[in-house]
Amino acid sequence: MGKSILYTVSNGLCTGCGICQGACPNTSITMHVKSGRFLPVVDQKSCKNDKGCHRCYDICPGVGVKLNCIAKEEFSGADTFYNGKIGYYRKCFTGYSNNYDVRYHSASGGMVTQLLVWMLEKKTY
Repeated sequence: MGKSILYTVSNGLCTGCGICQGACPNTSITMHVKSGRFLPVVDQKSCKNDKGCHRCYDICPGVGVKLNCIAKEEFSGADTFYNGKIGYYRKCFTGYSNNYDVRYHSASGGMVTQLLVWMLEKKTY
């Protein structure tokens, strides 16, 4: 298979971050939702991996990381749960900013943006 993002996907190491898509100089990689996860799809016609490119592989944070093994080790015990889409976890929370403008103009409900605004206002940096 060689050094390509397909190695990461086939070994279950892909986190769906999309870095490979941005790094590809030939725009050969697009992210698609498969089984509820973002995964890269490679257009083999425009991919230059066989010519030594493998930039997608070089930049991938999932290469060499055994996420499932690490998660199983770190999240073991009676207080640990498993979900096929998110993996091992202990607790899961949801939330959003109460500020409409922050929530509307931010990603994922504005949680991080609102936290950063609060930290700047309280000068906790």
